[in-house]
Amino acid sequence: METQHTPVEVFYSCSDSPIDAPLLEQLERHLSALQREGFISTWHRRQIVAGSVRQVELDRHLDTAALILLLISSDFLASEYCYGVEMQRALQRCAVKEAQVIPILLRSCVWQSAPFAALEMLPTGAKPITMWRDRDAAWTNVVMGIRQALGGKPGAEVQDALRIPLREREGMQTIKALFLAANPASTNRLAIDEEMRAIEQKVRASEYRDVLVFQSAWAVQPDDLLQLLNQHRPQIVHFSGHGSHAGLSLAGNDGQSRLVTTRALMALFTTLKDNIRLVFLNACYSQEQAQALTTSIDCVIGMKESIHDDAATVFASSFYRAIGFGRSIQEAFDQGRAALLLEGIPEEGVPELLIKDGVDPNQIVLTQAQPQQTGLGKFTVQNNAPVQGQNVGNHNAITQQFGELPKA
Repeated sequence: METQHTPVEVFYSCSDSPIDAPLLEQLERHLSALQREGFISTWHRRQIVAGSVRQVELDRHLDTAALILLLISSDFLASEYCYGVEMQRALQRCAVKEAQVIPILLRSCVWQSAPFAALEMLPTGAKPITMWRDRDAAWTNVVMGIRQALGGKPGAEVQDALRIPLREREGMQTIKALFLAANPASTNRLAIDEEMRAIEQKVRASEYRDVLVFQSAWAVQPDDLLQLLNQHRPQIVHFSGHGSHAGLSLAGNDGQSRLVTTRALMALFTTLKDNIRLVFLNACYSQEQAQALTTSIDCVIGMKESIHDDAATVFASSFYRAIGFGRSIQEAFDQGRAALLLEGIPEEGVPELLIKDGVDPNQIVLTQAQPQQTGLGKFTVQNNAPVQGQNVGNHNAITQQFGELPKA
């Protein structure tokens, strides 16, 4: 019989401003999938029913919620109740590890000196929701961050997990995989979200699910590569998007495609290889870039030719499942190709594993920690929105390699 789980109660602290109220409704719609999956139940003060004692209801939910979302705006900061009561109580419970508190920046305001400023804020990079060109992408960033806080555990089991502060969880011994996604408006739409979902599901069911941590960044722009690699220092870098013989297609400030050339990628990974053991270019015609990167990176996966969405998803998710079961990179690659054959997708010859001279991919096993013995474990997704306008060191020599994609 399937075990029933109690959803985690999520408390929204949001101002009654007519500007903030529609944003709260948007967040609720984007979180509806988590509610249907049984991860969460949500509550905010607009749900107080007639005949209830308002303050009693507010206090009860604020004191029992395992996850408290502070929806930050100038109206929130000006609200005596939001700032003076709900926020203060939330931070008190967070300090004694009774609840997780996540600020979500709705609109531009001066929040840096507020008591919650030390907490991890969503969207990543503290870019206000209303400043995003693509509002759905902004909320996707937020929802994936909340999934990360939930740790992939359904129901009541999250209650204990949420008592571990985010910074402590990040400090655990893990293998970081940085998932970079780009699907500019001027290019054909790809099923990148389905690819990420499939990877998440398969890794969550693997033996070393608590070791392999995916951090995702969406609508990635060229300069974001420098920012994100400096910030996260991953062992695995995964790119999902469009590619060509000339390079990879990333997003520009105007939403159009920007070409990152093979030469630019070589310069990037030469200077920022750090702990990277594997680069996975899940993009059409990326074999040339993959081969070039083997001068710096031990193992690189590229595509010999065009690959369809279903093949890209099946191969990538099966590959990471094998990594999650402690298989070597070579074994994981072979399992990805076998999965394509099992699914009847005749593209098993498209992915290619390229290696640095002197490296044996059979000997590279990325997940070597002890497996979780009890509980459901967790699949962790940390979302990192593209950070615009950032200057990371002196990288003019690299950014000069980025050029516009030729128009069709």
